[in-house]
Amino acid sequence: MVNADGFSLHAATLIRKGQRAQLEKLCRYVTRPAISLERFEVRPDGMVSWLLRKAWRDGTKGFVMTPYQFMARLAALAPHPREHQLTYQGVLAPASSLRDQVVPRPVVRKEPKDVDVADEDGSKSAGEPSKDQRYIRWADLLKRVFSEDVLKRPRCRGRRHMISVITDPETARKVLEGVRAAARRSSDSPGGGDPSSPGPSRSPPAEPEVRIPMPPRQGRLDFGK
Repeated sequence: MVNADGFSLHAATLIRKGQRAQLEKLCRYVTRPAISLERFEVRPDGMVSWLLRKAWRDGTKGFVMTPYQFMARLAALAPHPREHQLTYQGVLAPASSLRDQVVPRPVVRKEPKDVDVADEDGSKSAGEPSKDQRYIRWADLLKRVFSEDVLKRPRCRGRRHMISVITDPETARKVLEGVRAAARRSSDSPGGGDPSSPGPSRSPPAEPEVRIPMPPRQGRLDFGK
């Protein structure tokens, strides 16, 4: 442990070249989740039980809350979009005149040369550059870290594919309503089979609207007793 001017740095871990297993172990350690699943439990009544690592001075050892309250408190820990979490001072400050002299410049990588590919008419066109082989898809990363295949469809065991990205809230609402309507027609049909087959129609129960209050910005979260 190295201490200097109030800062500490742990530099006792050494990984030599080629030790991929040790490198993966270190990466898993530094990217471990912020919530310990060993102290998290969903009770039979649906409430969420969360145990503290150490009891408080008043004897509090944990909390019991609804799933929505637990989700709201987790959301409060996420930083707001485009909000800086680090503040640099001195020569590292954005407005410092000496910043360019101490901050290393980004390494400019040379793009691979395009390969000429002959078209059907005999003309040549520039082909696409080869992609970086070190790139790993986000779905593969989630499967490797959390052992969850997010692209696997639970019913047909097929694979999910991205069709489009919807950012407009009104369009997203219409798409979700259409998906829910199709699911209701499927459940109304006999045996949950073909939605077009005749069968008794029954209206599904109304889903309660849930609103999770968000905490104020920069506010301290009050867990209560």
